[in-house]
Amino acid sequence: MRPTPELPCPAVTPTASNRQHGIEPLLSIEEVSQVLHISERGIYRLVNSGELARVKVGQRTLFDPADIRRFIESRRDASGTTEIVQVPSA
Repeated sequence: MRPTPELPCPAVTPTASNRQHGIEPLLSIEEVSQVLHISERGIYRLVNSGELARVKVGQRTLFDPADIRRFIESRRDASGTTEIVQVPSA
């Protein structure tokens, strides 16, 4: 599934109960795809290459928002701009 421009990026805002425990909700592959503006296949490639951490819950692949922020931050260069992620095709 390719992200479409009319879909807003999901806001990751902790709920009152999550704030008490210090836990943010995990993101689905679809949500991460929308945030990073790359395909779900591209997300899986980043996971398989070890560039993006995941959390497996049963059959689901989920992502910690803090890991997504670290991934994005790791792509910033010294000028503060973010490097475009080039995901090799299979």
